[in-house]
Amino acid sequence: MNDPAYERLTETEPVSEVRFVQDYVQFVLGPHTLSVYPKLRVSIGKRVLSPADSGFYDCVCTLIGQNLVAATRIEKVQLEFLFSRGTKLLVSLRPEDAVGPEIGVLSETTGADLIVERYDD
Repeated sequence: MNDPAYERLTETEPVSEVRFVQDYVQFVLGPHTLSVYPKLRVSIGKRVLSPADSGFYDCVCTLIGQNLVAATRIEKVQLEFLFSRGTKLLVSLRPEDAVGPEIGVLSETTGADLIVERYDD
């Protein structure tokens, strides 16, 4: 099911920055920053890579310059962000994958939070 909460990101600029912060990742898309806290997976072709896999960080960086074309929620399982060259960013919604109370934060570059998604929501 398309996720209307994140749909606004499909109408913005391509990814201009990927920031690997100590224990989370940020994606800058125009005036928005998406911070993702659980460990990510990246699907490219038939391969699914996690942070422990060789090439994972390179794959995440290839999102720079790509547009987000769809944001899909599989309830209680994962968020899938599909980018213009077919790469998918997979974010777990399973509580057992939590590294803290929040799944992600969508904010404007001004710092105003638009969405704060938590595991208990």
